Amino acid sequence: MVTPRDGEGKRWGDALLSRRDARLGEGLPSCSRGFAAGHGGTPSGGGGRGRGGGGGGAAHLNNEISGAGRVEDILKLVTGGVKLDHIHVANAMNKLVRVAKRGPGEPSWKLEGNRLRQDPRFAQLIDLVRAQCPSFHARQGANVLHALGVLDADLGAAAVDDQLAAQLGELVERKARNMNPQEVANSLNALSKLGKTAAAVSPTGWAGLAEAAERTASEMKPQDIGNTLNALCKLEAAAAAVSPAGWAGLVEAAGRTASEMMPQEIANTLNALSKLEAAAAAVSATGWAGLAEAAERTASEMKPQEVANTLNALSKLEKSGLLLTSTRCPVETHLTATTSL
Repeated sequence: MVTPRDGEGKRWGDALLSRRDARLGEGLPSCSRGFAAGHGGTPSGGGGRGRGGGGGGAAHLNNEISGAGRVEDILKLVTGGVKLDHIHVANAMNKLVRVAKRGPGEPSWKLEGNRLRQDPRFAQLIDLVRAQCPSFHARQGANVLHALGVLDADLGAAAVDDQLAAQLGELVERKARNMNPQEVANSLNALSKLGKTAAAVSPTGWAGLAEAAERTASEMKPQDIGNTLNALCKLEAAAAAVSPAGWAGLVEAAGRTASEMMPQEIANTLNALSKLEAAAAAVSATGWAGLAEAAERTASEMKPQEVANTLNALSKLEKSGLLLTSTRCPVETHLTATTSL
């Protein structure tokens, strides 16, 4: 359990993203009821001490958000006459994207995104994000950034205008240095999808994220390091802010966690290293061996795009002289065998 930072106080149930739920729908139910009409009120949660407007207090409201099973349930809370504070808003955004992505794949996600764009209650929720943005701490900020990245890139429900982009850029500058490993990874991953927001991040903000990545690298788990490196290879300003010590810490984390990496994580890591010369140059022979072993181990489970990205990355790394042919060839054999099945 991470202890509270910079005055965040009590952290509510859904505020921290599950590591596996943060994947593209993995581990979630396979169908979504979306905006089904005609169903009664929101799910009931446990009681709590009253704090704030109607509905039984902050704890009760967070329980309702946590227990929501449909997009409709979240949106009803927005117009239900209950005052939402910064924790409620962040939790609602987090839960919204998790429920909206319960569909079987991209077509259903885009359908949900289209419905959200046309629903005035969604616009009200984004207005609440704007209103509460100055109050977000590191955890809420990272969760909201993640949710907005998913809404934009996966659901097509672009929700960030110039005003919100500027607010989020300021939020990154204000809170990046207080983020934990997962919050750093989620924030960078989101910014790699939110071009308007990334453009609003100041050099000080990027420096704060780079410093946070270096500080937390030793605690990063496989998904954290995969997402962080994958984002850095897309965010030139962020990568430019990473120090040599920062790259050393990140690639050490990649080598340390390689044996636990899932197919997407190793594919993202190798793909990123093929584009981040400073990072790849810091990988030791032992590190390359561990990453190669991870690619061999997960080859049979990789999706076609992951296989293609990994093969392309290995080829680039060998040509650059950073990866020995003797290391690449066994991995390539496993991957090629996978694509021929």
